[in-house]
Amino acid sequence: EGGSAASIVFTVKAHSSGVNDLSVAALTQTESQEVILCSVGDDQHLSIHSFVLTKNNVDRAIEFSQTRSIVSQYSSTSPSKAVKVVNENSMPFCFIYTSGPDQCVRLWCLELTAFIVTHISESSIETEGNCIDCTRMVSSTKQVQVAIGGEGIELQSINYSTFEAAQQLYDTDYLLITAGAGFSADSGLSTY
Repeated sequence: EGGSAASIVFTVKAHSSGVNDLSVAALTQTESQEVILCSVGDDQHLSIHSFVLTKNNVDRAIEFSQTRSIVSQYSSTSPSKAVKVVNENSMPFCFIYTSGPDQCVRLWCLELTAFIVTHISESSIETEGNCIDCTRMVSSTKQVQVAIGGEGIELQSINYSTFEAAQQLYDTDYLLITAGAGFSADSGLSTY
């Protein structure tokens, strides 16, 4: 009688002060669904949590468990206002975008296996960055369009080809670089 249809399942203290934005991405589409929850706040931190949601087939309730957390990643030089997490299902990582009144959008990479977040890059914007959203990656061009809003709206295009090349170099055990006069002539290639 008069009860709420919603109830608190889990509480986590993600920030020492107010939370300004949340973003959620599903990692799996199975009976047990892993979900990534990112938040930013006035404390300049990026907080990342992983949860598993499992549907109980008996009473159709959703069972919930927290699996991993990362807190205390400085995401901004001022209070962080916006966050967007994007999971490209074929990749072993998520991209996370953050922005705030410092007029900068930052790109982070969350490695899903090790659950480690790394700051990849940042770029200046002409607006405060109070909200952020982005498109899915276009596989043929490796492009993502990121929209940042504040006093105005700015659209940035990010190309991940460089990131993929750097990741391949990082994952390589050995790298052979050869050079020298006559090297190409001996291999049958035209000389310089």
